[in-house]
Amino acid sequence: MQSDDNTATPSLHSLSTCPHYEWTLSEAQVNILPMDVPIHTSKPMAPADRKAIIESYPPVAQLEYRSPATVPSAEPTMNKGRKMEDNSLLKHLQYQASAILVAHEIITQDGNNANLERFCTILADMRSLVVDLCSTINQARTNIAYRAVKPSFTIKAEPDVGYTVPPEEFQQGISQQQAAAKKTIREASNLRRPRRRFPYGNFSSGSFANDSN
Repeated sequence: MQSDDNTATPSLHSLSTCPHYEWTLSEAQVNILPMDVPIHTSKPMAPADRKAIIESYPPVAQLEYRSPATVPSAEPTMNKGRKMEDNSLLKHLQYQASAILVAHEIITQDGNNANLERFCTILADMRSLVVDLCSTINQARTNIAYRAVKPSFTIKAEPDVGYTVPPEEFQQGISQQQAAAKKTIREASNLRRPRRRFPYGNFSSGSFANDSN
């Protein structure tokens, strides 16, 4: 009978792995942080409550928090479902994610503050925004199933904003992929085209007529 050392699964590598630690909150943290709120399955925050948290923190100057606009040449080619996903879903999620950074950057400016209660209040607002983001994503996944049955969307143009990708770069990528697709179709068409084969001998219409006689 082999020993336990011989039957043990050998290590896959010699590198150390990150240890896993669990910790519990202090009484002060429990009283401030809403830890009883589910992360992914809680209801999204009311727009007024979300706005109140966001506006309680001043943004950093010269940082762009607004969501980028859709590439102009791509928007007309989108169907209703894609337009709704881009403008109503993903763009809104970008706004919510950037709102988290507004509160986060206040912490970096106030990092030496010894007031634990005020510090934890900022953390509580940050966590509320993260939970709201995760809840919105979960709700969006459900809405995608509904949009598969009946898509709808609302587009609101935002002037003076950047785009997700430079329009020239986007158009260049489209042209390259279209050219590659046309080349593939052309090559596949040439392979499927049958070659004309002629039988041995010279059979004319007259010879068929003579055979029938």
